[in-house]
Formats: sequence, structure tokens, C-alpha cells
Amino acid sequence: MNKISVAQLSALLISCDAFALICLTSSLTLTSLLGFTIGTVIQFIIAIPALFCISKGEKITSSVANRWIYLIYSLVWGGLILIRIWQTSEVIYIPLESEFGEKLFITALVCAACLYIASTGLKALARSAIIIGGFGIICLIIIILGALGKADISHIKSGNRSLADEIFTGLTMSGSFGTFILLAENINYKKIKLSALYFLIRAVFVAIVGGISILVAGRIKSQFPIITAVELSQPIKSQRIDAVFILIFVVLAIVSLALQTIVSSHLIQKVFPKFAKFRYTSALILITLMGLSLSNTNLYSSFYAVIFIIAYLVPTLITLTKQKGE
Repeated sequence: MNKISVAQLSALLISCDAFALICLTSSLTLTSLLGFTIGTVIQFIIAIPALFCISKGEKITSSVANRWIYLIYSLVWGGLILIRIWQTSEVIYIPLESEFGEKLFITALVCAACLYIASTGLKALARSAIIIGGFGIICLIIIILGALGKADISHIKSGNRSLADEIFTGLTMSGSFGTFILLAENINYKKIKLSALYFLIRAVFVAIVGGISILVAGRIKSQFPIITAVELSQPIKSQRIDAVFILIFVVLAIVSLALQTIVSSHLIQKVFPKFAKFRYTSALILITLMGLSLSNTNLYSSFYAVIFIIAYLVPTLITLTKQKGE
């Protein structure tokens, strides 16, 4: 994959995290924000050994076993991103006569856009992520300004979910964690500082967006609390999200899926060196099949959180063992 800058890496991953947060389908409380923060700290701590290996010149993907693990990881997370796109089509959607037709049409459009973007390479996507990030910041400022007159401290409620459940939810929304390690191999920068910067930005972003959602729409029962909060916070009076927020949502969705397509195709090439053609198409097909096979599962179950952590720790242990053997 191409070399990218620290700013580009941060913009790419925060865009993916923002998309996953927008698609959140569980209620938000102060316990949720605490759980998400703890989940971020956990990921930062377990990222340190892998970053240490990378800083010593060892590539996590140098092991064949690690390539397979991260390939499956990337395909699973790509499938979960696609499921989130399907789910949010209930709120932000292209109306068609049948549910199957709607899902098929949305998938075709998103995959076509992702295929084109992926074909331009990681560097082009990373450069565009900077522009998307700037536009996203403007949208966030607008939301904050719109929320000032509608925020109500009485909306803060105590949830019926435990802190452990919220930690697991936070971990399941952070599937880009594995992608972060793979992309960190392409950064010429102090790895620990890079990790701290990314996780700090993510924690602050989640706290701001989550806090707005609680204060504005905390007492409203909604399947998508973040989207509901955006609808209520925007200064433009409308029953649905204003076109500018639909645009930013669609862009975040495509960037998230395109990134996983690029990473998956890169890993496919490493696993199958002679497979040079149609790698992006094959990656998208595999991601779509993964999404279809996992579509009836709970995206926020502890199972996914544990699998993500294990799938991350095992390659790190393999790399550390290899370094010791040498």
C-alpha cells in the first residue's frame, strides 16, 4: 500500500469511526460514553506491543498466518459496515418497491463507487479524507450551534445497560482498529505518539457527538439516536436530515467501505501473490457475501468485541514470538 501522512491516516480512520457512530442503534447514556472511552483506552493499551514491533522494522503482515487473520478480520468488518449501510437505509434511503430490491440497488451503487475509489489507490483516498474531515468539522460545528438552544440537562438518563455491555458496544463499533495497525506500517512517524493522537481524537469526537445526542434527544426513543439528534440539532427546520448531512453520511459510508476494500485487496494479493487482476472486485464480492451471511446477527454483541480483540492480539503475539526467535 502507498505511504500516507499522519494527518491522512487520522482523517481516514476518524471518518470510519464517525460512520459507525452515526449508525449506532442502541440507546446513548452517560454510561455509554464511559464505556466507549474505556474501550478506547483498552485498544490503545493493546496496540502498544504491535506498534513496538512495527517501530523495530517488523511488519505484522510478514507472517502468512497473520495475513490470513487480518484478511478475514478485514472482510468481516467490511461486511459489518455494509450491514450498517443497509440498516440506516430505513432512515436515509432510496425508496424502491421491495426490500430485496432496495438492498440490492443500494449495494450496487455503493460498491460501484467503492470500486472506482479503491482503484485510485490508498493515497488518493487518504488525500480526499482530509477534505472530508474538514467538511465534517464544519457540519459538527453547525450541529453544536443548533444544539445550543435545544439541549436540556433533564434529558440525561440512567440506562439499564451495564458498563461492561457499553464497553463491548464501544469495541464493536471500532472495527477499524485492525485497519489502523495495518496502515501504521505505512507511516514514517513515531508509532506510539501516532497511536495516542488517533485514540485521543477518537475519544474526544465520540464524547462531543455522544454528549450532544444525550442532551438533545436523550429522552426520545429512537432506533438511531445520533441521526435523531442531528435532525433536532440542525438550524434548518425539517422533518428529515438536511441534504448536506445526507451527503456527508453517504461520503463517510463510501470512504469506510472503500478503505476496507483497499486493505482486503492488499491482503488478498499478499495471501495469493499470483492473483493480480480483479482483486478489488473480488474483495467487494467477499465483503458483500460476508455482510449477507452476518446480516441477522447482533452487531453490538460481546462476541464481535471479543473476536476483534483476539484477532488483533494473536498476530501481535505471533510477531513478538518471531522476533524473539530471531
